[in-house]
Amino acid sequence: MLSLFLMVAIRLRNFFETAFAPSLLFGIFYLGIFIIGVFLVPEPSQTAFHLAGLVASILASWLAIRVADKGRWQLGFGGGAGRAVWELLLGAGFASILILLSHGLILLTTGLRHGTGAGIDWAEILVLFIPAAIHEEILFRGYAFQKLVAWNRWGGVVIGSVVFGLLHLSNDGLTALSVVNLFMAGVLLSLAYLVFQRLWLPIGVHIWWNVLSGPLLGHEVSGLELDSSLLTTHDPGPILLTGGPFGIEGSVWTLVMEAIGIVFLLWFLYRRNLQTKLIDPVAAGIPEESARTL
Repeated sequence: MLSLFLMVAIRLRNFFETAFAPSLLFGIFYLGIFIIGVFLVPEPSQTAFHLAGLVASILASWLAIRVADKGRWQLGFGGGAGRAVWELLLGAGFASILILLSHGLILLTTGLRHGTGAGIDWAEILVLFIPAAIHEEILFRGYAFQKLVAWNRWGGVVIGSVVFGLLHLSNDGLTALSVVNLFMAGVLLSLAYLVFQRLWLPIGVHIWWNVLSGPLLGHEVSGLELDSSLLTTHDPGPILLTGGPFGIEGSVWTLVMEAIGIVFLLWFLYRRNLQTKLIDPVAAGIPEESARTL
């Protein structure tokens, strides 16, 4: 009995030291800074919310790294400018494939049709969509998530994806299917982080996913209805297929494409893991931080 108690105590100590405590510390810093930021903004809005959240996520990450890791944790913004641009573009391309296929299937199976919109609101993209994507990636795939993944890779992916879905429950037009899709999107973005152990790829996926589905194609973005877009949508048809007021992320076709995207990323990670067991990762040019987590 004593040996069992000691074993449990040791495991709990290891868990709190390697995953829970640093993640909790980040959460405390984030909430404190975010609340202060929200009180400082003159008028509440989606833009103000995400800008305050972006600042809070950056400062909370810096503080948690300084306190818990003595400044020795890499958040995932390394690799140089060239690699950052490449991974952002790669993420945008990956998101384009998934969204355009989902959208095409909606057009084929429903009465949804397009009209000409008022045009792209570039200011909205710059001050809302880009900061929102970066904010959510630092928050959900940044320090806290990375600590959980270091403790248990798949446990971290599941926990991070559940939290990602739960924090969108207040969005307009939410359905049971859109909740599932949000969880699947969290898994997809988590796996995108694991590909290079950097945030550039999931940020690229996240930004272009939202911009393509909303400002370009005219769908609502996670329940957010836009005032201006390049195209508009008409005669949406069954909510199960189109997503309804929640947008394309509420469609069963998006669920199918997310599942395909997840399978592809899992296959990629499996193939790379298999290859690194057969070759020297340093000689093969695999980044050191990636090799450690394979």
